Amino acid sequence: MSGLLAALQSAGGALDAYSRALQVTQQNLVNQSTPGYARQTPRLQSMPFQPLGGLFGGVQFAGAQDSRSEFAENSVRVQNSALGWNQQLDGLLQPILPYLNTQDVSNSTGLMADLQNWFAAVRQWDSTSGDAAARQKVLDTAGVLAGTFRDTAEAFRSARQDSLQQLQVTVGQVNSILGDLQQMQASLGGVQNDPGVEAAFYAKLEDLSQYMDIRVSQEANGQFTVTTAAGAALLMGDQAWPLKVSLQATPPSASFPTAGPTVQLLASDGTDISATAAGGRVGALLYGLTAIFPSLLGDATQQGDLNRLAEGFAGRVNQILTGGLISDNPPVAGVPLFAWDNSNPLTVAQTLTLAPGIDASQLALIRTQPNVDPLGIPAQLLGLVSGNDPADAMQLESQSFTDFLNGLGLHLAGLQSTARSEQSFHTQLLQQAQANRERVSGVSLEEESVNLLQFQRSFESIAKVISVLNTLTQTILDMVKPA
Repeated sequence: MSGLLAALQSAGGALDAYSRALQVTQQNLVNQSTPGYARQTPRLQSMPFQPLGGLFGGVQFAGAQDSRSEFAENSVRVQNSALGWNQQLDGLLQPILPYLNTQDVSNSTGLMADLQNWFAAVRQWDSTSGDAAARQKVLDTAGVLAGTFRDTAEAFRSARQDSLQQLQVTVGQVNSILGDLQQMQASLGGVQNDPGVEAAFYAKLEDLSQYMDIRVSQEANGQFTVTTAAGAALLMGDQAWPLKVSLQATPPSASFPTAGPTVQLLASDGTDISATAAGGRVGALLYGLTAIFPSLLGDATQQGDLNRLAEGFAGRVNQILTGGLISDNPPVAGVPLFAWDNSNPLTVAQTLTLAPGIDASQLALIRTQPNVDPLGIPAQLLGLVSGNDPADAMQLESQSFTDFLNGLGLHLAGLQSTARSEQSFHTQLLQQAQANRERVSGVSLEEESVNLLQFQRSFESIAKVISVLNTLTQTILDMVKPA
């Protein structure tokens, strides 16, 4: 009788084991398309069979094994971060490149086109020996060029402000995701995490990776630690550490004290992590706000290439014109063609205009240095095209003004071209990483269907064994029951 009871107990344990294995398999089937879900494999453990020692064997459920690969998960996050960076950088450059337009010869707009138009007008002025209509063309195209400088500066300033707003919104999205992770973290930990909660947690981590390059590690207690690539804490234990966008005022001791506030990304403890917040949309926006726009418009340490170009070109044109004569009988000194706000070197491009009250008849024609040349000023202005004379070039780069502008446009166009090609490249790598993760930890309907059928049959077989044992036990009890 004791043998039958032991066998019944062993069969009951096996029935429970296969029942729980069925639950795990059904859970896999239900979550086949759930973002972040990793296949769970039921583990069945055989019990020792030692009848003399009272051990009658059987099967017990030993938990479910998670198929998730941290390597595969990290590979997806790395590619997602790189894709987010390049998408954001492409979008950041899109509104400013048309104003430089150094390569698209089919488009007659932009600084390069208007600068070339002005040189063409000067060339015509030179070839017509000071014709009045040609002078007027020089004046008109100079007015257009000054307006394009202003429009370009305003477009860059507007794009910078838009990028700042995008950064603030994007950091807000990062903090929102961190809040969701914090809530989920409270449900994680222990011997084995709930696969559903863990799936949602990993899906949020993937969302977060498009905004920042992150590092994820799982602690011994089953919870997770999330940091930036440089180690700034984002999530530890049950505590989230939100980020903050800060605008720091320019100190009076700066090289350009009139510069606007400096953008910083602060960790929760107030540490500036702007320089180390690499990858993702946040990293691209910070790169634009701390590198691209300052190089164009200036900041506390630099005047900005657009302002340098405007001041260098307009200043040299004014120097040539004021060094000549409008007429020599009586001698009338030349007047400047351009004017701008001299009090702030960071606003040259946005304040560049024609000199107040100037008209075409005031354009100097007679060159007085080194020798008197009645028609020498237009020719001298055309020297700015080549920049062979150091006085006719950008001082630091020793480049002509057109070469400097062309290099500026090529640099930004190259950044955008690289960003676009990298988008395609990292899209493919992301798809490969996701496919590899799916192979490692995804749910196969065919495989799970086979497992479901196998466990069902095992469950039914054990149920029949229990039924037979129950009948035998009842028979024996009936046999020994007193009449």
